[in-house]
Amino acid sequence: MLCLLPDNQPLPILLSKTPRERCAHPRDFRWDMKDYLEKRREELSKRDGGFTLMEMLIVVAIIAVLIAIAIPVFTSQLEKSRESTDLANVRSAYAELMANAVSGETGSIASTIPNCTIAENNGTYTATISGLNQRVSGWDTNMADVNIGGVKYDSSWDSVTSGGTCTITYAHSSTKGTADTITIAWT
Repeated sequence: MLCLLPDNQPLPILLSKTPRERCAHPRDFRWDMKDYLEKRREELSKRDGGFTLMEMLIVVAIIAVLIAIAIPVFTSQLEKSRESTDLANVRSAYAELMANAVSGETGSIASTIPNCTIAENNGTYTATISGLNQRVSGWDTNMADVNIGGVKYDSSWDSVTSGGTCTITYAHSSTKGTADTITIAWT
């Protein structure tokens, strides 16, 4: 309900009086106004679900800590994925090299692997993969169980460098009883 002030301005009254009891006397108006202002002050003092500055600063600090933890983990995983890509390319180059050796291809051979060249020279096949994806020298990946064409990981593989090359060499032995040789060199 609305009660008119002396200059005919409306004022909302938040009391439980009946409309006839409101503004019956100027003194009652004063008490209505006092009650109204107290109730309004209580409403304004209640929080409406907003956040204080301190709460916002704490949330920002927590997010900053989580980001500080996540970035090194993310970059480490990214480097491991680059290493996996390089190892997959080397395995594919080895498979292509062996397929060409078995089929007797000679000379310079086209490769389907990016940045890879395969060549044959006097029965020795060489595949060179240049521009490795790794950004960090060495290996982050656990290399203990890596085996490419029967060649297992050894300490010479640690010489891999950022954007380096990998050379796979297959030499067929024409001497009976002597094994063919496969070498993998990282630079």
